[in-house]
Amino acid sequence: MPSPAKPRTSHGATCITSISTASWTVHPTDADTSRGELFGLKWDDVDFERAEIRIVRSVVDQVEGPPKTLASRRPVPMSSELASALANWRKQTSYSKQGDWVFASPQALGQKPYWPDAVLKRHVLPAAKRAGIAKHIGWHTFRRTVATLLLSSGASVKTAQELMRHASPDVTVGIYAKALTADKREAQDKLVALFLGDSARGAEARI
Repeated sequence: MPSPAKPRTSHGATCITSISTASWTVHPTDADTSRGELFGLKWDDVDFERAEIRIVRSVVDQVEGPPKTLASRRPVPMSSELASALANWRKQTSYSKQGDWVFASPQALGQKPYWPDAVLKRHVLPAAKRAGIAKHIGWHTFRRTVATLLLSSGASVKTAQELMRHASPDVTVGIYAKALTADKREAQDKLVALFLGDSARGAEARI
């Protein structure tokens, strides 16, 4: 018997997930704004030559408006992988002109972007389930993960703040950055070494 067909995920949904993972950023207490900026993108906001994405609007409940803060309007750097994903999506979508929504909804004949909750339910959550992720996932999950990974990979708080476009570094550290277990262990080891020096490591080796 032929093996059952694997579930397919549209390239658009994959691209949305890539953008979210890549560093979508907004005010920490407003989850609607992050997904609003994501689905509020138009093709003329994407600058392939400068490798950056300009944030000039937010779409919440299909109503278009400006980003909430000045920090939210800073351009987002675009990696080569993200640029490639967007370029491929632009070739596939029926709405690829400069003024079109990047994630235009065919159901709305391209006049409106997709509903974020619909994409999350139909594509992101099933993909997470197939990957064995049991925890609750929302659009804001991507932001918290990015902030944590930025800091744990060695990025300075200032760099993480600017990439996340937070108004204050306290927001970046206090709300998003959850120290990873390995980081905690390394920090503890360094603290012990300050007091006991090499003798502490020698004692640990003898245990």
